[in-house]
Amino acid sequence: LSYYKALSDIENETDLEQIEAELRDQFGNPPEPVLNLMGIMLIRHLCKKLKVRDVSSGLKSISLQFTEKTPLKTETLISLASRENKKYSITPDNRLNIRLTNQTWNMVFEELSYLISLIF
Repeated sequence: LSYYKALSDIENETDLEQIEAELRDQFGNPPEPVLNLMGIMLIRHLCKKLKVRDVSSGLKSISLQFTEKTPLKTETLISLASRENKKYSITPDNRLNIRLTNQTWNMVFEELSYLISLIF
């Protein structure tokens, strides 16, 4: 439980790497489910920063529903959806869909990190 608590408090990739190193030192190489849990906890942290209320996954996309307190500006989201590559789209219920053919936690993390970079 202490490791789960530590994972729920991560702030960045460095925190995650420290926990992973500690786990490796104490128990050996973590199994794939543990690595996936660590990635999901990092994604969870980014969702909190973006004020994401819900994350859904489809066959080839993920969908983000933001709270009204999201730091992303509406203009930024519209600009993303207006790009020619059609990677981003906005649904009538104001969700941001992101086309991802490979929905690993690493890819989702990269997309959320990109959205955070648009805030600053």
